[in-house]
Amino acid sequence: MSTTIDLLEAFESDDSTLELSLIRLGENETAVVPFTAQATQVDLHYCDEPELRGYVRCNGLDCTLCRLGKAIAQRSLLPVYLPLTGAIGVVAISPVRSPKSLLSQLHPYLRAEQAQVLFVTRKGHEYRVEGRPLQEGQPDGAAAIAAFQERVESGAISLEEVYPTYSNEDLLAIDSIQRLAELKGVAA
Repeated sequence: MSTTIDLLEAFESDDSTLELSLIRLGENETAVVPFTAQATQVDLHYCDEPELRGYVRCNGLDCTLCRLGKAIAQRSLLPVYLPLTGAIGVVAISPVRSPKSLLSQLHPYLRAEQAQVLFVTRKGHEYRVEGRPLQEGQPDGAAAIAAFQERVESGAISLEEVYPTYSNEDLLAIDSIQRLAELKGVAA
């Protein structure tokens, strides 16, 4: 399916702050401002096929990737305000609760009464989260957060959209997945 858009209109209407994107945490600090402790849980599969690399959403009860033995990775998707861009982003949090896990380090900040800006880094599977209270005059993202919440409540966006979803038929059209399905006797 394709959609026709007016590129001039799209460029001139700066609604880029309303688009959701997955925040890729790495060795450089990423500044985020959590504004809720409510997260959306999603089941994912990691695909390492030449044609498809990365996480995709599980298709549920009759999922081809489940039937092919691809492990499910559960993530909690937490919306956060990104003060450097003025946008809302999504942090994917694994259920691991070790001392250096993201969930364990976010926990005290999610309980905080005052808005905090968090500086998050990741090296391998270890996270470091340092926070400080937002100061008077620093961007708290109130307008972006309100617009985001309105779009979520209206059903215009959902956090799961940061990960792609493919039908079982589309997955079976990928050569390496189709070959594995043939070897395992899995049909669409």
